[in-house]
Amino acid sequence: LFSLVEPVSLRVPIFLASFFAGFIPMVKQYLYGLKSRLTLHRVLVLFVLVFLTYPVLFAVDRGNFDLLVCPLLLSFAWSYQRQKYMAATWLLALAIAFKPYAAVFILIYAIDKRYRYAFLTALTAAFISAMSLSLFKDGLIVETQKYLAALSNMANDPSFGSDFVYTSDIFSGLTMLTKSVTQAFKHSVNLPDHPSISMAYLVLAGAAGLYLIIQLWRNPEPLWKKLAILTIVIVLLPINTHDYRLL
Repeated sequence: LFSLVEPVSLRVPIFLASFFAGFIPMVKQYLYGLKSRLTLHRVLVLFVLVFLTYPVLFAVDRGNFDLLVCPLLLSFAWSYQRQKYMAATWLLALAIAFKPYAAVFILIYAIDKRYRYAFLTALTAAFISAMSLSLFKDGLIVETQKYLAALSNMANDPSFGSDFVYTSDIFSGLTMLTKSVTQAFKHSVNLPDHPSISMAYLVLAGAAGLYLIIQLWRNPEPLWKKLAILTIVIVLLPINTHDYRLL
C-alpha cells in the first residue's frame, strides 16, 4: 500500500499520520466521547496514552502494520455498537486484510447470529487481499501463492519461544519466566526444546479457547466483553506473530 507512495521520504510520515489520525479520535471516543470538550487534564491523559505508552512506542519503533489494525478494530467496535453493521464489516475486513489474525472477530457476527455480515466480512477481506496482491509485480496468481506459502510457514512454525525472539502469546511469557527462574539455579530450561510440553500447552490452550468461545455463544455478553474474551483467545494460542501489543 505505502510502497506506491512517491517520493519515498513521504511513506513513513503518511503511514504514521494514518495511524494517529485514526487512533487519537478512537481513544478520545472511548474515554470521554468524540464530541466532548477537551480540558487540559484530558489533553494530558490523551497525550500520555497515545504517545508515551509502551505498546504504541514499540509499534512505532517497529513500523508494524498493527498500527493500522488497532484503530481499524477500535472503529469496527464503535460502528458495531452503534448498529452500523455495513461500516463495521468494511472496517473489520480491512483489518483482516492487513493482519489475518483479526479474522477471529468475525465470530462476533456469528455469536450474534448475524451470519450475513460474517459472510460479507470474509468475502470483502478476500476481495481486498486479492486486489492488493494483484498490484505486485508478479501478478495475482503468483503473489497469492507466495502469500499462502507464507501463511503456511507461520502455521507450521508456532512461536513457542526462542533464544532471540519472544512474541506476545502466553507460552512465550512462560518460556521467558521458566528460563529466568531456572538460570538462577544454573540449570536453564527452554520450554520449546521439549516437544511434549509444547504440544501439551497447545492442546490446553486450544481447549481453553474453544471453551471461552462456546460460553460466548451460549451466554449473551456485551460487545466489550466479547472483544476482550476473543483477544484473550488470540493471546492464549502460540501464534507466530508479534502484533498483539496494541490490542
